[in-house]
Amino acid sequence: MDDASKEPRIFEVPVRAHGPFAFSRLYDDSQVQERTMAATVWNMTFGTLPILPAWAVKLNEDLITRSIFGTAAIEGSPLTEPEVSALLAAQPKPARESEKERVILNLREAYQLAGVGGVRGGKVVAAQLSEARIQKLHETIAHGLDHDRYLPGTYRFGPVEVGDADHGGKYKPPKVSEDIQMLMARFVEWANSDDLTRATPAVVRAFIVHYHLALIHPFRDGNGRLARVVEAELLEQAGFRYVSLMMSNYYYEHIDDYYRAFSAAEAGKFDLTPFLVFCLDGLVHALTDIHTRVSDQVRQLALRKYYDDLRASRETTARQHALLLILLDDDQPFADNDLRTVARFAAWYKPVSARTMRRDLAKLLSRQLLTQPAPGTYRLNLKALG
Repeated sequence: MDDASKEPRIFEVPVRAHGPFAFSRLYDDSQVQERTMAATVWNMTFGTLPILPAWAVKLNEDLITRSIFGTAAIEGSPLTEPEVSALLAAQPKPARESEKERVILNLREAYQLAGVGGVRGGKVVAAQLSEARIQKLHETIAHGLDHDRYLPGTYRFGPVEVGDADHGGKYKPPKVSEDIQMLMARFVEWANSDDLTRATPAVVRAFIVHYHLALIHPFRDGNGRLARVVEAELLEQAGFRYVSLMMSNYYYEHIDDYYRAFSAAEAGKFDLTPFLVFCLDGLVHALTDIHTRVSDQVRQLALRKYYDDLRASRETTARQHALLLILLDDDQPFADNDLRTVARFAAWYKPVSARTMRRDLAKLLSRQLLTQPAPGTYRLNLKALG
């Protein structure tokens, strides 16, 4: 066992106007270790899958869009995911952005500053945190927004209230400026200590950092976005490609559970198990999702090559080959009559007889290239190669 793991798991700090405050890595080992191992295995398995560079870029862009949408939506952004996507893709950029648009563009810049969204991965590192880094990320998140509401990069002074009765109750973070400054200095020192960098798995450290940043709530506004960006940076640096971006969307899709998990940990005498279990379940969910996406892409490439081989050996006709490729690009069930009436099929099947059309379908069924989920309905067999 690492000597650092023998250190106390709760580090209490006297706070003048708040009551006891503690930096905690206290959690149920069995529950957290089981999920950490599952995430590690899934990440290693995912790392063995081949990803074409062009598809990696497209996947990355899609995940960045979903992540920015999710983390902004948690804080009440009114923009839909398609609107976020259009804004991020806009060329040239709008001459003047509204505040709701600026929130989105700031998050993209914060992700870029954090180095999140690349395709690297592999070696696990314990990234160092600094107050200057955290303040710079907040300044980026708050750039161009209501200055008095955010005070970009500047620790707040005065009380704030977080949460509501429907999600575990309201929480009042430390309110005195001197306390916040002291807590942030001690937090960064602790986050970089052996307790967190050697005795704690890297993924668990990322979620613990997220939790404590939200608990201190050092800025007037933008704390949730900041905590999720820092978490994503730590996950990325720990070798978790892509899924670092997927967590914010998971939190948004499970928003009630997200808030309740935080409140349960805050009310649980410094026991972080509820929050860590929720986050790790989300990480495993994201890893299985991305594994499925990449596996499906590999399967599509293999099927395309198989269809080309069948055509080259004249085991299928040009028309049958075209039908398979159309279905591979848009796998939806279809009826036999659709081949002559739906635009994507009609160029190939409108000129031929109904008998020829039925013969093509029968042949593709016999080769197990199509399936028949219901009488008169057909679908591409994605498991044609096993």
